[in-house]
Amino acid sequence: AHAIFQYSATGELLRTIGTPGQPGTQAGQPFNRPTAIAFASTGDLYVADGYTNSHIHCLSPDGEVRFTWGGGGDAAGHFNIPHSILITRDDRILVADRENCRLQTFDLSGKLMAVRDFDRRPVALALDPEDNLFLVEGGVPRAAGEWPGVRVCAYDQKGELLTTIEGTDFEKPGSLYTVHGIAIDSAGNVYCAELN
Repeated sequence: AHAIFQYSATGELLRTIGTPGQPGTQAGQPFNRPTAIAFASTGDLYVADGYTNSHIHCLSPDGEVRFTWGGGGDAAGHFNIPHSILITRDDRILVADRENCRLQTFDLSGKLMAVRDFDRRPVALALDPEDNLFLVEGGVPRAAGEWPGVRVCAYDQKGELLTTIEGTDFEKPGSLYTVHGIAIDSAGNVYCAELN
C-alpha cells in the first residue's frame, strides 16, 4: 500500500505513515513499495524503500522524514532493491542490497562505512542474542549458471562464518527454497518465512 502501519501488540492500528495507495512518484519520495523497517537507539525509524524507490529514509519517532539517501544503481551507497534493513546495538545500519549481491553498512547519518560482496543475493537479516548476524542468501547467483539454492549463513561480529543452514530437497521439511524473511527469538531459535 506504499505506507508504514504501526499496530499495538493486540493488533489495533495506531497510526499510518504515508498515504496508503499513493506511491511516491519522484525519486527518493517516500514510499514506493517499501520492504523493511528498523529502529535506532535514538528512536528514529529507518525504512528500506526497496522494490521501486531504492532509497533509505530516516524518520523521526513521530514519522516525519528527516533525510533520505541512496538511489538506484550499483555505485557504493546506492541500491538495487534494498530488501532488508537491520540496526545493530551499536547503531550500525546494515542494508541487504539484494540485486547488487552485497551488504552495505552505514552510520546513523547515512554515511557509508563498509561494503561486503556475496556470490548470492542477500535477502534478509537478523541478529541472535549474542549479536551474530544471520543472513539469508538468495538462490540467484551473481554470475550466470546453475541455481545454487538458498542458504542461511551465521557470521560472528568479526564477519567470520559460524554455520550454514541449507537444504535443496524441496519436498522435505527443513529445506530452503525461497526464504523471504528471517527472525530469531530470545532462545536463539531461527524462523524462516518461505515465499513459495
